[in-house]
Amino acid sequence: MSVLHHLPLLSQLTACDEGLEDPIEVMHLSPLGTEKDAKLPLYAVEFFMGLNYGELKLNMAPNIIYVRSSIKKLLQEQKLAFIPREDVVDKLLEVWEHNEKCKLYERIRYTEVLSQLEYEYSLRTIALKSPLSIIMPDGTRKTYRSPFKKMPQVRLSASVILVINYSARILYNQVALKGRPWKGLVESKMSVMFTHWGTAPPTFARKPNWQRMAHPLDRTDDPVKDILVPKADLPVPDLVSDTSSSTTDSTLDTETVLRLWPRIKPKPETDRWVGWMRNIIDHKLPFADEVVNDEDKRVRSYAKEKSRPYEEVMRTGRASVRYAPYLRPKPKREAKDDISVMSI
Repeated sequence: MSVLHHLPLLSQLTACDEGLEDPIEVMHLSPLGTEKDAKLPLYAVEFFMGLNYGELKLNMAPNIIYVRSSIKKLLQEQKLAFIPREDVVDKLLEVWEHNEKCKLYERIRYTEVLSQLEYEYSLRTIALKSPLSIIMPDGTRKTYRSPFKKMPQVRLSASVILVINYSARILYNQVALKGRPWKGLVESKMSVMFTHWGTAPPTFARKPNWQRMAHPLDRTDDPVKDILVPKADLPVPDLVSDTSSSTTDSTLDTETVLRLWPRIKPKPETDRWVGWMRNIIDHKLPFADEVVNDEDKRVRSYAKEKSRPYEEVMRTGRASVRYAPYLRPKPKREAKDDISVMSI
């Protein structure tokens, strides 16, 4: 049983009078719109909260709440918002500040500090005149009327960061932009988080150029010392994979390598380079089952080459032999025999 079982569910809240039909409906905190509308605001939330790119699924339970039709209408009109407890917002701010300053693979997940499945929220009304009621389990109602000096506490099982992102957007549009006063310090902290989502690096959601990364075995020094070094002795950065698409892999540090390529290429023995190359050799990168474009063909060719035994790769030291599985075959030319020409 949840520790917040004494609080009413959001589905018990209604804005209809008693006797009127008010069915329970499904509502998505982040709308299931186009990729431009849905993913661009979310990748910043994923970055600051320590998640992988594409990990927040809009059609899954963390993005879904169950509300009555009258409450859904108020939420769509931005007349109602959810305010979490101050300690929850403070913990998320600590995660946000840490992930903003640290390296990509040193980020911490927000679930490490907030591990509950349900959280407590207070309701925030914005220019709302109609009364709100809580339907009790015995059928009775507890009504709250304007000016709403005391609002009910409800519990939600949706993702706390998506709830805060949704409510902060409403507060920013209806309070900050229209000059309405803030109610409490928690709303101000939520607005700080929302206004700083845009500072997330765009490279976090960008696909790296695999062609410029070259082949991990095409090196000038002895790769045995670097590739076969024990994994425990070498810190390996975390590659952020796109779980929404099997052909897309994105990481901020990979983009850094691409920008610093001329300086890194002469030194393949560096720990950073060896870490990335080991991830590729150990098949930690998800490859597509279907080839959709030329770049994916090159990636699959790399995967085929890396699947060869290590001893075989070392035996065939020449680069032309290493790339033999996916080099374009040369056309065969048949030379005519001089004797046959003379006999015609």
